[in-house]
Amino acid sequence: MKLLFVYNADAGFVSGMMDSIHKTVSPETYECALCQLTYGLFTMDKSWRTYLQSLPIESVFFHREEFKSAYPGTTFSLPVILLERGETLLELVSAEQMGALSDVNSLISTLDSALMNAGAREPG
Repeated sequence: MKLLFVYNADAGFVSGMMDSIHKTVSPETYECALCQLTYGLFTMDKSWRTYLQSLPIESVFFHREEFKSAYPGTTFSLPVILLERGETLLELVSAEQMGALSDVNSLISTLDSALMNAGAREPG
């Protein structure tokens, strides 16, 4: 079982710099709510990192082209958080849900609930 975090962004240093500038200058047009919620200008949010480290499930991170290459034929709207169980991908937090969240704490709460509903995490 793995948690898959798929950013709606391209890989690479230049893309990362452009994304940082875009989400700072024009956050209303930035396309990756997962990036916006979990990253500051250059680094991952400390509370998000701590939360991820507390999870009993391996976390794997993908940029959109990496995900399409690793999982060809998938049609999830990005960004997305998925649970991989064998050959099955279960959408835990959709792009639409992420877009409605206001901060990293609401993302943590949403993901925690989804993990519990999927039987992948114990309450508490």
